[in-house]
Amino acid sequence: MTDQINNIISNIDLFNNLYSEDILKNNINNLSTYDIVRTQKNLSKEFIIQYILNTDYNDDEVTIETLYNYQPNYFTK
Repeated sequence: MTDQINNIISNIDLFNNLYSEDILKNNINNLSTYDIVRTQKNLSKEFIIQYILNTDYNDDEVTIETLYNYQPNYFTK
């Protein structure tokens, strides 16, 4: 469930809604980076580098192939 006041979201919420990168950042420690990549569209390159590819947050399921399949915008100019 989503806590609208604090914008607390869970992995299940990711499959039902799109969230701003700010909300994702605030919840990054509670979320699977793999699920973020699969469910949230058009993540910025900055967000992907800082949060998805960062070993402090990455749950090791996100690969270059995963990014290519779900976030192809990362590979464009």
